[in-house]
Order: sequence, then structure tokens, then C-alpha cells
Amino acid sequence: MPRAFNAQITDHMLDAVKGWPRESAVDFEAKFDPAIVQEPIHEGRVAHVNAAGLFGIGAEGHQMPIFLLRASDDFDVNNDGGGKWESAMPHGVASGLVATGAYELQVTEYADGDYAPNDLLTSPSEATVGAGHEAQAGLLYNTKSWHGGDSSAVAAYDIEVCGVVSRGVRPSGHPGISVLAFWPVFIPADER
Repeated sequence: MPRAFNAQITDHMLDAVKGWPRESAVDFEAKFDPAIVQEPIHEGRVAHVNAAGLFGIGAEGHQMPIFLLRASDDFDVNNDGGGKWESAMPHGVASGLVATGAYELQVTEYADGDYAPNDLLTSPSEATVGAGHEAQAGLLYNTKSWHGGDSSAVAAYDIEVCGVVSRGVRPSGHPGISVLAFWPVFIPADER
């Protein structure tokens, strides 16, 4: 599904504030799982690599969270040529930054709310948010408040943690667009 012509580059974005790219920066490439309901899957959303080696949406279990650098409808990920020509590349491969990277990121893909420095962040999967609420999957939250969840703060080992707020919500430098600044981390939920 190609990107809509009225979409703006600032609508959904992930930017590195510090640390990317460097030799030690870790990224990962995979195709999106065709079972994902949410379409399109926006740049900056949290993903994970499932057992089939494909990107699923949100943080889940002990699977490494990855912050998507490309959207599912970006022309460098999904381009069928539009019936006028045959695309030699790409073949649905997207990339993202691994949550253990030593960098600070800022993203448009977070839930409304107040974010203070050092708040822990999580990101629900499509299975966690439930049917009909898939658009909430992959967003960053500092509470468990997605569809019917409680408003308690994210706690280490209680739920998957994929980030720590650094500077909080701030202007992006683009008119009317705010971003959430954070450091990616990975603390899986304790399954005992």
C-alpha cells in the first residue's frame, strides 16, 4: 500500500537526537508479518521480531523491541510500481533501531499524556490492545492506559519496558509537531 499523496514527512517520524549513526549502533532488517491488522505501520512505532523472523507490532514478551526507521507504506519498503512499471526493489523489507542501542531518540508515535524525565516506557502489541484498537499498538506509553488499561505507571519487570524518557515531550522543530525524547532500553517482563 503506497503512501498517501497528502501525507507529510513529519506526520510520523523517528529521529536520532544523539548517537546514531555510529559503528556501534545496532539496527535490524525484516519484513512485516502479513498477519498484522494495523495498516499502515508508521515510522517510529515499536516492533519486535517474532518466531518467524518477521516484524510484529509493539513490545511483546522477551522479544527485542525495535524502533522502526521506515513505514510499511514508504516507497523504499513497499513499491509495486503502480501498474506502470515493474519495481526491482524493494521487497517489503523495513529496518529499525534495536532498543539496546546507545542513542537518544525522539518520536511522534506516543500516546497523549504527561511524560517526565526517567519515566519508563512500554508499547502494547496488537494482541494486548485487542481487536478494533490496533492503531494503539506500537505507540509509546508511560502508563498501562491503552484500551481499558489502568493508569498506573510502567514498572520494570511488571510489563515490557522499551525506553526511558530523557527530555519528555517537546517541539520537533516542525510547526505543530511535538515529539517524545527518550533513550531505548530493554527490560523484559518477569514471567514467573
